[in-house]
Order: sequence, then C-alpha cells, then structure tokens
Amino acid sequence: FFRRIITGSHLVQGVVDATMTHSEGWDFIRIGRFLERADNTSRILDVKYHLLLPSGEKVGGNIDTVQWMSVLKSCSALEAYRKIYVGQVAPWKVAEFLITHPEFPRSIRFSVESLDAALHRISGAPETNYANEAERLSGRLRYDLDFATISDIFEYGLHEYLTLTQKRLAEISSALFETYCASNETIPVPPILEGRTP
Repeated sequence: FFRRIITGSHLVQGVVDATMTHSEGWDFIRIGRFLERADNTSRILDVKYHLLLPSGEKVGGNIDTVQWMSVLKSCSALEAYRKIYVGQVAPWKVAEFLITHPEFPRSIRFSVESLDAALHRISGAPETNYANEAERLSGRLRYDLDFATISDIFEYGLHEYLTLTQKRLAEISSALFETYCASNETIPVPPILEGRTP
C-alpha cells in the first residue's frame, strides 16, 4: 500500500517538474514541498533521538544502530549516507547528514535553502535581502543552518534544536499565509455580474 503511495508521489513530482512551467505556481509547489520535507525530517530525527532508544540500551548498541538505519530509510537517505560516511552508522553522523548536508535533497539545510530560493524567485528580491516576513524568517534559518556544526547542535541539545527548527518552520508557514493568502481586501463585483442572482 505505502509503496503505491510513494510511487504515485514520485510520479506526480516528476510530471510537475517536467511539464509545468517553472514560474510562480511551480515555485509555490516547491515551497510547500521543501517546507514539509524540512519539518518531516526534523520530526523523524527528533522521535528517534528523544523516544526510541530504550533507557537500558547503550548508545551505539545493536538496537540503536538498527534504529538509526531505520531513520535513514525513513528519509530515503540510507544509500546516500553510505556513499558519504563509510563504516558503522553513528548517531552524530546521521544527525549531521540529515540536518546540515548542503547537497542531500532531504536534509533540513538543503530544504530550507530551496525554500528560501523559491520565495526570492516569487518576490524578485535578491537573496541577500528580503521583501516580506516569510523571506526574512527563511533567510535567517538558512543562515543559521549554513553555519551550524553538529557539535554546536549537540551542545545546544539535539531535541531542543529540532524543536526550535520546527517552531521556526511553522513561523515561516504562518508568514507565507499572511503574505500570499490572507487578504483584507474586498473584491468588487464585476459590473457585468451586478444585479444577477445565483
């Protein structure tokens, strides 16, 4: 069942990328895709780190390694991870890969960079500036991810860092809605429709 859903999703993404004009509508689809992807990756990592390891099991034990491999599989990242990190699956390497890798499409950093770039294409503002609150927030998060190191993240606390990232992604989502969807404008009825009843 899930394989059909995944295959269907990949098919839709491929058709959209190959047949839709790469204009504003396409950028909005990318914004949604990368906002959701960054949030999902952070939640998958957080669940593993915060909930799954039994209190009696040592970090780096057999159960822990299998669970971290499952995290990579959940993010479609196992093969890419193994090409970069040779050897045993290590928690800090998995976290580093899924949070800060600049070229892996499912990493939080890659997703936020792609989201920020799409926002700037829509507004026309240069990436060194911002035209609205959504761009300001995404640019700030992008900057933080560009300079984050895994040691800084673990020192801050992985759970706390991921929770903060989720909060910041939610703020970007709210700002997107306020900027592009919410409107206090009243749209006048076109003269041709005045006096008509449905």
